[in-house]
Amino acid sequence: MKYDVDSAMAEIRTRRERLQKKKAQQKARIYGATSVFLLLLLCMQQSMFTSKEVTNAAGIGEKGYGAFLVGSEVGGYVLVAVLAFVLGVVITAIVKYYRNNKK
Repeated sequence: MKYDVDSAMAEIRTRRERLQKKKAQQKARIYGATSVFLLLLLCMQQSMFTSKEVTNAAGIGEKGYGAFLVGSEVGGYVLVAVLAFVLGVVITAIVKYYRNNKK
């Protein structure tokens, strides 16, 4: 027999871990590609349906790109919400990076 039982089990564990890591990377690539595709699809849909001319309260027609859905007084709240979301994504990525390096 080439290996004793302990070294054979260690080899099996390392192969299993390598395969699991490879599958996780494959899933991450698939999820990433899918999310990019869906983002592009959403952007395309937004450009098709919101680029029509919208008449404002003064009766003047102008191109609307989604901003006509909210009034001008809520712009600050939207900015704060977007910044909070980006900050949350960055913090999550940092924590995940450090957890992976800790192992």
